[in-house]
Amino acid sequence: MGDRIVGGLDIDTYSDAPLRVSQTVFLDAPPRRVFAIISDSSHLRSWLLLVTQVNINRSHADTRDGVGTIRYLHLGWFYTLREYVIAFDPPRLLASSIEQDALIADHVSVILLEPERYGGTNLTWQHYFRPGTLPFVTGPLLNAGLNLWTWLALRHLSADLGGAS
Repeated sequence: MGDRIVGGLDIDTYSDAPLRVSQTVFLDAPPRRVFAIISDSSHLRSWLLLVTQVNINRSHADTRDGVGTIRYLHLGWFYTLREYVIAFDPPRLLASSIEQDALIADHVSVILLEPERYGGTNLTWQHYFRPGTLPFVTGPLLNAGLNLWTWLALRHLSADLGGAS
Protein backbone atom coordinates (compact mmCIF):
# COMPACT_ATOMS: atom_id res chain seq x y z
CA MET A 1 0.00 0.00 0.00
CA GLY A 2 1.23 3.47 -0.84
CA ASP A 3 0.47 5.06 2.53
CA ARG A 4 2.33 2.29 4.38
CA ILE A 5 5.72 3.36 2.97
CA VAL A 6 6.76 6.85 3.99
CA GLY A 7 10.06 8.25 2.73
CA GLY A 8 11.29 4.72 2.18
CA LEU A 9 10.30 3.56 5.67
CA ASP A 10 8.00 0.54 5.63
CA ILE A 11 5.55 1.16 8.47
CA ASP A 12 4.53 -2.52 8.47
CA THR A 13 8.02 -3.41 9.74
CA TYR A 14 7.08 -1.74 13.03
CA SER A 15 3.29 -1.73 13.23
CA ASP A 16 0.14 -2.79 11.42
CA ALA A 17 -1.85 -0.03 13.13
CA PRO A 18 -3.84 2.35 10.92
CA LEU A 19 -2.85 5.90 10.07
CA ARG A 20 -4.82 8.11 12.48
CA VAL A 21 -3.13 11.52 12.33
CA SER A 22 -1.49 13.23 9.35
CA GLN A 23 -0.62 16.92 9.15
CA THR A 24 1.55 18.98 6.84
CA VAL A 25 3.17 22.38 7.20
CA PHE A 26 5.40 24.53 4.99
CA LEU A 27 8.44 25.89 6.82
CA ASP A 28 10.55 28.73 5.51
CA ALA A 29 13.85 26.99 6.23
CA PRO A 30 15.88 24.35 4.38
CA PRO A 31 15.42 20.67 5.36
CA ARG A 32 18.86 20.51 7.05
CA ARG A 33 17.93 23.29 9.46
CA VAL A 34 14.49 21.83 10.19
CA PHE A 35 15.94 18.34 10.71
CA ALA A 36 18.58 19.71 13.09
CA ILE A 37 15.80 21.17 15.25
CA ILE A 38 13.36 18.25 15.26
CA SER A 39 16.01 15.55 15.73
CA ASP A 40 17.86 17.17 18.64
CA SER A 41 16.40 15.33 21.63
CA SER A 42 17.72 17.88 24.09
CA HIS A 43 15.63 20.62 22.43
CA LEU A 44 12.29 18.83 22.08
CA ARG A 45 10.78 21.05 24.78
CA SER A 46 11.31 24.08 22.53
CA TRP A 47 8.69 22.95 20.01
CA LEU A 48 6.73 20.06 21.54
CA LEU A 49 4.16 21.68 23.78
CA LEU A 50 3.30 20.01 27.10
CA VAL A 51 6.76 18.39 27.25
CA THR A 52 8.26 19.70 30.47
CA GLN A 53 11.36 17.51 30.65
CA VAL A 54 13.22 15.09 28.37
CA ASN A 55 15.55 12.36 29.58
CA ILE A 56 17.68 10.72 26.92
CA ASN A 57 19.40 7.34 26.78
CA ARG A 58 21.81 7.13 23.84
CA SER A 59 23.64 3.98 24.95
CA HIS A 60 22.15 1.93 22.10
CA ALA A 61 22.13 4.69 19.46
CA ASP A 62 24.14 4.36 16.28
CA THR A 63 24.63 8.17 16.10
CA ARG A 64 23.73 11.08 18.38
CA ASP A 65 19.92 11.02 18.69
CA GLY A 66 19.82 8.38 15.94
CA VAL A 67 18.32 4.90 15.75
CA GLY A 68 18.31 3.27 19.17
CA THR A 69 17.96 6.50 21.15
CA ILE A 70 15.38 6.23 23.91
CA ARG A 71 13.61 9.45 24.88
CA TYR A 72 11.49 9.85 27.99
CA LEU A 73 9.07 12.69 27.34
CA HIS A 74 7.60 13.99 30.58
CA LEU A 75 4.23 15.66 30.07
CA GLY A 76 4.03 17.67 33.23
CA TRP A 77 4.18 15.62 36.40
CA PHE A 78 1.35 13.30 35.41
CA TYR A 79 2.52 11.28 32.39
CA THR A 80 5.71 10.04 30.74
CA LEU A 81 6.05 8.61 27.24
CA ARG A 82 8.93 6.25 26.47
CA GLU A 83 9.83 6.74 22.82
CA TYR A 84 12.37 4.90 20.65
CA VAL A 85 13.97 6.40 17.54
CA ILE A 86 13.46 3.76 14.82
CA ALA A 87 14.56 5.68 11.69
CA PHE A 88 17.03 8.52 11.31
CA ASP A 89 17.86 9.69 7.78
CA PRO A 90 19.10 13.31 7.79
CA PRO A 91 17.77 15.61 6.47
CA ARG A 92 14.61 13.89 5.32
CA LEU A 93 13.17 11.34 7.74
CA LEU A 94 12.80 10.87 11.49
CA ALA A 95 10.62 8.13 12.94
CA SER A 96 9.94 6.96 16.46
CA SER A 97 7.73 4.56 18.33
CA ILE A 98 6.10 5.01 21.72
CA GLU A 99 6.48 1.95 23.87
CA GLN A 100 3.09 0.37 24.41
CA ASP A 101 1.37 1.57 27.53
CA ALA A 102 -2.17 1.81 28.85
CA LEU A 103 -3.23 4.57 26.44
CA ILE A 104 -1.49 3.83 23.13
CA ALA A 105 -0.35 0.67 21.32
CA ASP A 106 1.50 -0.17 18.10
CA HIS A 107 2.55 3.47 17.68
CA VAL A 108 4.78 4.78 14.90
CA SER A 109 5.41 8.48 14.34
CA VAL A 110 7.02 9.55 11.05
CA ILE A 111 8.24 13.02 10.17
CA LEU A 112 9.07 13.43 6.48
CA LEU A 113 10.87 16.53 5.21
CA GLU A 114 10.69 17.38 1.51
CA PRO A 115 12.58 20.31 0.03
CA GLU A 116 10.45 22.99 -1.55
CA ARG A 117 11.78 24.42 -4.79
CA TYR A 118 12.54 27.88 -3.39
CA GLY A 119 14.43 26.77 -0.30
CA GLY A 120 11.73 25.90 2.20
CA THR A 121 10.57 22.55 3.54
CA ASN A 122 7.28 20.70 3.41
CA LEU A 123 7.04 18.74 6.65
CA THR A 124 4.51 15.92 6.98
CA TRP A 125 3.99 14.30 10.37
CA GLN A 126 2.03 11.07 10.61
CA HIS A 127 1.00 8.91 13.57
CA TYR A 128 -0.04 5.27 13.22
CA PHE A 129 -1.44 3.68 16.38
CA ARG A 130 -4.16 1.77 18.15
CA PRO A 131 -5.83 2.90 21.35
CA GLY A 132 -4.81 0.88 24.40
CA THR A 133 -7.14 0.15 27.28
CA LEU A 134 -10.84 0.89 26.75
CA PRO A 135 -10.47 1.71 23.02
CA PHE A 136 -14.04 3.00 22.73
CA VAL A 137 -13.08 5.75 25.19
CA THR A 138 -9.37 6.26 24.58
CA GLY A 139 -9.61 6.00 20.76
CA PRO A 140 -11.51 9.25 20.16
CA LEU A 141 -9.54 11.01 22.92
CA LEU A 142 -6.18 9.91 21.47
CA ASN A 143 -7.18 10.91 17.95
CA ALA A 144 -8.26 14.36 19.11
CA GLY A 145 -5.32 14.76 21.49
CA LEU A 146 -2.61 13.72 19.02
CA ASN A 147 -4.18 15.82 16.27
CA LEU A 148 -4.14 18.87 18.54
CA TRP A 149 -0.63 18.17 19.88
CA THR A 150 0.74 17.71 16.34
CA TRP A 151 -1.01 20.85 15.09
CA LEU A 152 0.32 22.93 18.00
CA ALA A 153 3.87 21.62 17.52
CA LEU A 154 3.78 22.40 13.78
CA ARG A 155 2.39 25.88 14.46
CA HIS A 156 5.20 26.45 16.94
CA LEU A 157 7.82 25.35 14.37
CA SER A 158 6.13 27.57 11.78
CA ALA A 159 6.24 30.57 14.13
CA ASP A 160 9.94 29.96 14.86
CA LEU A 161 11.06 29.23 11.29
CA GLY A 162 8.47 31.09 9.26
CA GLY A 163 5.99 29.34 7.05
CA ALA A 164 2.33 28.40 6.93
CA SER A 165 0.31 25.48 8.21
